[in-house]
Amino acid sequence: MRNRIGKLSVLILVAVLALSHCHEGNAREQVRPNVLFIAMDDLNDWIGVLGGHPQTITPNLDRLANSGMLFTNAHCTAPSCNPSRTAIMTGQSPHKSGLYANDQKMREVLPDAELIPAVFSRHGYYSAGSGKLLHYFIDAPSWNEYFPEAKSESPLPRTLYPDPRPLSLPRAGPWQYVETDWGAMPVSDEEFGGDWSVT
Repeated sequence: MRNRIGKLSVLILVAVLALSHCHEGNAREQVRPNVLFIAMDDLNDWIGVLGGHPQTITPNLDRLANSGMLFTNAHCTAPSCNPSRTAIMTGQSPHKSGLYANDQKMREVLPDAELIPAVFSRHGYYSAGSGKLLHYFIDAPSWNEYFPEAKSESPLPRTLYPDPRPLSLPRAGPWQYVETDWGAMPVSDEEFGGDWSVT
């Protein structure tokens, strides 16, 4: 029986490659695993390992999921990007935080919230990130390192868009992001930008 994944968010949390650390003056070994957190919006269960769509062929994601821990009953806390991402990164659901909409700024609503990477850093981990983990900002103080540089506070690497837009999907209204448009780009992976540059 296949468990369905929340409509707007698929989370794959993989703990990989346990490393041993010896503390000075301590003969006992302590095991501290590396933790790789991958968040994907709007994917539903459309990856091969979850069997959600027959046309989906995702060998790299399938291999990654099979090498670690795959949560197959994950759900988003809100049907919108910002409140869902904020809930994941702070552990506070929208009904507790008051952050319900994409036009709210997380740090205005939750100025003192500690994010997951900061918790890891506080416990001796090195927290590095990339991509749009939060809603169009990085929250630089929460990370040891971020790509692109955290000082820019823009999580989006160089990205190439089609011209003109929309290409295939007319916008239904001002509420719809122009990024929901899709189509083939006549460029190489390296030229395309964002996805390639964060690998």
